[in-house]
Amino acid sequence: MIANLGQHLLALGGEIDGLLRHGNRRQAEDLRGKKALLVFLVCGGSYGAIMATFAFSAERLPLVSYGMLKVPILFGLTMLLAIPGFYVLSNLRGVGSDFKEVFALLLDYQLLVAITLAALAPVTMLVNLSTSVNDYQAVQLWNSFTFFVAALTAQRKFSSQTKVLIQKDPRHRLLLRGWTVLYAFIGIQMAWTLRPFIGSPGHGIGFLREGKLENAYVKLYEIFSELLGSLF
Repeated sequence: MIANLGQHLLALGGEIDGLLRHGNRRQAEDLRGKKALLVFLVCGGSYGAIMATFAFSAERLPLVSYGMLKVPILFGLTMLLAIPGFYVLSNLRGVGSDFKEVFALLLDYQLLVAITLAALAPVTMLVNLSTSVNDYQAVQLWNSFTFFVAALTAQRKFSSQTKVLIQKDPRHRLLLRGWTVLYAFIGIQMAWTLRPFIGSPGHGIGFLREGKLENAYVKLYEIFSELLGSLF
């Protein structure tokens, strides 16, 4: 049984390696369906759990479980909200017949982000263990950086794979750029809605932050205004 498990893990590692090298599953044909979903949930969930280990204590243990759920939920809901509009625009643009191929690339993008985050999880654990409880903002900044790195890495692979589509029909270029903007716009609001991911020490423990729903962009404007005000 252990030998079979080892073989399955090695095979899965090879499939993930194919995805990382080539940016899509053409080089990892078995990494699809339930197996791809499992990798996405495990990788995304593991990073979410590690995020919540900052200032860890028994009272904050539920945050680890919440993190395991919320990072996959963040990416999953963002894509579900963005896909309908993108599908309509693709058809209006006259390239709806290619949507199946584009959708496969979008799923690979999600998978690449989750795998990259999982690879950065040990460093995030080290940051959490070596950061003072009073430096919550520093941990927030680090995790923002890791999400940016994961998104940028996946975006580079995604862009390289869409070249074939763009060569086939240049109308895809503007649409795919629009997808990036739409996905980021929804993702920022979704991340704000699903907070806390790390959990500020001293705040109550809960799946979602208490209070009414807020516009992420208004809050970001207020934060930057206060920051600039304190500097000048």
